Amino acid sequence: MNNVKTALQHHKEAFFDVVERPVSVDNRILASKKAIVRADTGDVLSVMSRHYVPVSNKKTLESFAEIAEEAKIEWTLTAAHTIQNGTKTIMEMTFPNNSVNAGKINKNQDDILEMKGYLTNGFDGFNAAKLEIGFVRLICKNGMVGYQTDKVMRQVHMGAVNEKLVEAFRNGINDVVKASADFVKKLTETKFKNKETVQAIISSSKWVGQKYQEELVNEWKVKKQALNAWILYNVYTYVITHLMKVNMSTRLQHLSKLNRETQSWPQ
Repeated sequence: MNNVKTALQHHKEAFFDVVERPVSVDNRILASKKAIVRADTGDVLSVMSRHYVPVSNKKTLESFAEIAEEAKIEWTLTAAHTIQNGTKTIMEMTFPNNSVNAGKINKNQDDILEMKGYLTNGFDGFNAAKLEIGFVRLICKNGMVGYQTDKVMRQVHMGAVNEKLVEAFRNGINDVVKASADFVKKLTETKFKNKETVQAIISSSKWVGQKYQEELVNEWKVKKQALNAWILYNVYTYVITHLMKVNMSTRLQHLSKLNRETQSWPQ
C-alpha cells in the first residue's frame, strides 16, 4: 500500500472527506433525503436518498490498490483531477510493466504506447467507481488508444475484495493489452485511398465541432497529408489531448467516441 500513501501525500486535494447533512425545505427536514458535503470546503456535492452510502476517493483508491496488489500489477498514481468542486474525481495512473509497440516511426525509434488507467469516483449516484484503461504514446503523450472500461471497480462498493475480482482485473488487463495491440496493428496496416477520403472522415466527425475539425485538418497537413490510418488516429488524439479546452471527463468521452468511430473508417 506504499503507492496509496504516496498518492495521499502528493495529491491531497483529491482525497477529501465527505460528511452527510440533513436537507430541509421551508424549514422542514426531508427524512428521505440527505446532502453529501465536502468536509473541508462545505460545498454540497449532491442531494441523495437517505439509503445512499458515499464511498470516499481514498477508499476507492485503497480498494483498487488491494486488487492490483493481489493481481501483482504494478501501478503509480500520476495525477488527480477534481470536477465540479469534487462531485467527480478522476485519478490518473500508469502501469509501467504493460506496453504496446506500434512499430517503427522512423529508422531509429519505436512508437511505444504505455498503459494508463483512469479511476473515477463520484458522489452524485451517476459516477460510481470505475476504471477506464487505454494507452498513451510516450512520444507526445497522446491518448488513449484502445480505450476500454473495466467494470471491476464498480463491484468494490458492494463488498470486500475477493479472488473473483482479482482474477477479473488480471484478465481485464491482459485483454486490454491484446485488444489494443490488435487495434494498433489494424490502424498501422490501413491506408486510405486518397486525400478526399481523409477529408470526408474529418468532416463527418460532428462531435468534434467545426473549430476543432479545422485543427484536425491543420495537424493532418503538418503530417504531410499522410494516408495512413495510424497517423490520422494520432492527429485526432493530439487535437483532443493537447488542443481541446475541456476537462478530463469530457476528454475521455471524446476519446471513447473516436475509438468507436475508427471502426467505420473506410479503407
